[in-house]
Amino acid sequence: VWSNKVVAARDANVMYSSGSGWTSITTARSSAERYTFSVYNWAGTEKIAMADGVNDAATYDGSTYLALTGGAGSGAGTKPTAPEVVVEHKNHLFFCGMTSKRHLLQFSAPYSENDFSAASGAGEIAIGDEIVGLATFRETLVIFCKDSIYRLAGSSVSDFVLQPVTRNIGCVSRFSIQEI
Repeated sequence: VWSNKVVAARDANVMYSSGSGWTSITTARSSAERYTFSVYNWAGTEKIAMADGVNDAATYDGSTYLALTGGAGSGAGTKPTAPEVVVEHKNHLFFCGMTSKRHLLQFSAPYSENDFSAASGAGEIAIGDEIVGLATFRETLVIFCKDSIYRLAGSSVSDFVLQPVTRNIGCVSRFSIQEI
């Protein structure tokens, strides 16, 4: 649910409905897997971020669909490649599940979802285990890995601290993560 609408996604199609018919957000995604979404509002406009494990992550603000490519003019740095998970936390977008980088947690610059340059405050953290999913709990980002669980405290690249919760228990599926 986003902005009083229901969002649905299947393959290349992402659509929304407010109760009477469906409106397309995009049909430009290809061979998408199961989507994850994160709703956030950094500057007075509620947006939804999406990731699917095949395509670039993207955002939608009600009128503009934006693939997060980190390209010139809209951002910079090395974008996450086909992330499976996107979560907004502490005014950054966090990404994980990139096929060749399953142990990396990547994040955008603060208040800038398409800027991936370190000079702007974006970065990546090597976790040391295959990341399965992410969840924000209170003021902490919880990182669920295959064989361990970590938490990321802090609010920016200058004070992020990675702390182990356990190195003996992990998570099998990002879709099994629930706050109890």
